[in-house]
Amino acid sequence: MLIIKTFVCIGLCINFYASNAQSYYYPGQIIKDVGNNRYLIQNYGAFKGDSLGYILQRDYNGNLSYFVKKLTNPLGIVILDTVLYVANDSTYILGFGLKSGKEVFSLHIPGIGQLCCITTDKNRFLYVTDYYGTKLYKVDVLNKSFNEFCSLGFTNSSGIDYDKKNNRLIFITQTSSSKIYEVSLADSSLRMIYDTGLGDCDGLIIDKYGYIYTGSWNTGALYRITIEGGYSKTPIITGLGHPVYSYIDSIDNTIAIPCWDYNKVVFQKLSYPTSVKQSSKLNDLLIYPNPSNTGYFNLKLDGYSVKNFELFNTQGQFIDEFSGDVKDIFIKDNGTYFLECNTLNAGKITKIIIR
Repeated sequence: MLIIKTFVCIGLCINFYASNAQSYYYPGQIIKDVGNNRYLIQNYGAFKGDSLGYILQRDYNGNLSYFVKKLTNPLGIVILDTVLYVANDSTYILGFGLKSGKEVFSLHIPGIGQLCCITTDKNRFLYVTDYYGTKLYKVDVLNKSFNEFCSLGFTNSSGIDYDKKNNRLIFITQTSSSKIYEVSLADSSLRMIYDTGLGDCDGLIIDKYGYIYTGSWNTGALYRITIEGGYSKTPIITGLGHPVYSYIDSIDNTIAIPCWDYNKVVFQKLSYPTSVKQSSKLNDLLIYPNPSNTGYFNLKLDGYSVKNFELFNTQGQFIDEFSGDVKDIFIKDNGTYFLECNTLNAGKITKIIIR
């Protein structure tokens, strides 16, 4: 994330909230809060060190309102359980209750250049990059502690996502030729996996098919990066200006793209190559009981060869995978999930509930 340089502010700072209420102001990241039927959008604020940053909430009709005000140049955001975590004021991670909007977590990480992008392994840990530094940090939200997880050896890391299927973190550098790296969660080893050849890439996200997405400030386009069969990149949305940290809704295949100093968020349906299976009705699929009081679900699909079942949470994030020949599955935690049944050329997503 390129940080805006400080400049003189006369009058505008005092009147900002009155004149720009409930509008985007350097939006840097968007995520979906399905449980509260909204998107949450981080807005940086234009002046280094001021308190004009904030988090907006956007309902599904596009209406904007404040969720959290008076943050100091917030950057990365991520939801873990019932808390929104924010990288704020260069060296702090703050947490806000999704229901109340009140601060429930605060952790200072001293000696940091600029806490930037943040993700979670969906358990108790956050992972956050230092844009001006060379380290990746692991944060334990239960103990309010942190440690250096990986020494990168370079700066300008911008955009990070958790890849559960491969037990790794993926992130990209915002440089003249942006590179994608992976960090193993098993041993914290670092490996460069792809030189995109694109300039000033900002933000990175992985979809349920394993495609990687990033936006280039140099070209103003969002790119889909293919992994299987050798790495390649394809511009899929152009004319975005300065695209930053996007969000993909894995349930309806919609991508939301903040455009940094263009002060807008673009929503667009994703289309996929014909080689990627698309949803089909698969009307013969039975999942029962649903809702379940025990966490157990019986599965029955006659007449199809099932490749696998994939489980997603209400944020559209991958949770688990089950082999295609299973007759039942067990999910430990109560809540609402989406189970995707994948055959060789079709798929069906079913909402399942554990009480």
